[in-house]
Amino acid sequence: MYQGTTCEIKMIHDSKMRSVGLLVLAALIGCATAQVTQKPCDTDGFFPHPTECTMYISCYGGISYEMTCPDGKYFNSTELVCDKKENVQCVVNNCPPEGIVFLPIPGVCDRYTICIEGQAFENTCDTGLYFDAVLGECNLKNETDCVVNPCQNPVPDPPILEIHPNEADCQQYILCVKGEPNVRNCAPGLFFDPDLLQCVMADDCICPDGKYYDSAKTLCDIPANVPCTVGPCSGNTGIAAKAIPNICTSYTLCLDENAFNRTCADGTLFDETFGDCVIARDSKCVENPCVTVDPATAVPTTFYPVLNSCKNFQKLPPRDID
Repeated sequence: MYQGTTCEIKMIHDSKMRSVGLLVLAALIGCATAQVTQKPCDTDGFFPHPTECTMYISCYGGISYEMTCPDGKYFNSTELVCDKKENVQCVVNNCPPEGIVFLPIPGVCDRYTICIEGQAFENTCDTGLYFDAVLGECNLKNETDCVVNPCQNPVPDPPILEIHPNEADCQQYILCVKGEPNVRNCAPGLFFDPDLLQCVMADDCICPDGKYYDSAKTLCDIPANVPCTVGPCSGNTGIAAKAIPNICTSYTLCLDENAFNRTCADGTLFDETFGDCVIARDSKCVENPCVTVDPATAVPTTFYPVLNSCKNFQKLPPRDID
């Protein structure tokens, strides 16, 4: 069996013109390892590999060559190049022959494979969700064990220190070792600052790169996409009591433009009409920051915005839904 590279395939030719044609195609792909197979080809060119995203089939002179993309890249059958995997829609069929099964895609968190009677179909989670291999469905990022690999590949030479925030948990960060992500925990009470790349003392999670927290999508986004105004007491004069969205046991007391968080006593809830805490049964406030509006489709969440900052959001422990 012959082993070589795309740079050497020019030695195998039926004619000078066919050799030149192959070299042009090989230049588009880049140097990659090659292996001759026994499967014949009807047409010269580059074709997707049937089972591997990092490989492709190079056909020349009626002979097929299994090629491997360098640096773990995926074969892009549209552009006929080895490309970053996030730019390539590739589904590896590792499905069982029967039944309906949901499988994770190695190294990818926001997509997964649906197997239907041995056929593989790729699907994408909604924004802010990752595929949960335990549940077999999309779940909140912080509720899954999936980690997106932000590390540089190939590994820089000489090595550099790579530290990244963990998008799924603001009290964790990712330390890159030989191109692989290693999740590290901040000490109790500390949060990872994505700008300083350090665990710091803070009350809340911090969005990176000056982004704002979008409470509807439960993710950090560019300010232009997030309807956020800093401070519930902006423009206020005198004394005013402001409701906190989806929170009934607390409220914001405004003294002019200064905001103070107040907590209701046990058995009482804030009532916006009265402007203070009242007996729970008399309050029109409906509290549950950890479910969606529709109880039939309620999904637990552990994040909600901080009222005095567009960039911060709070992480709450999961709570049961009665």
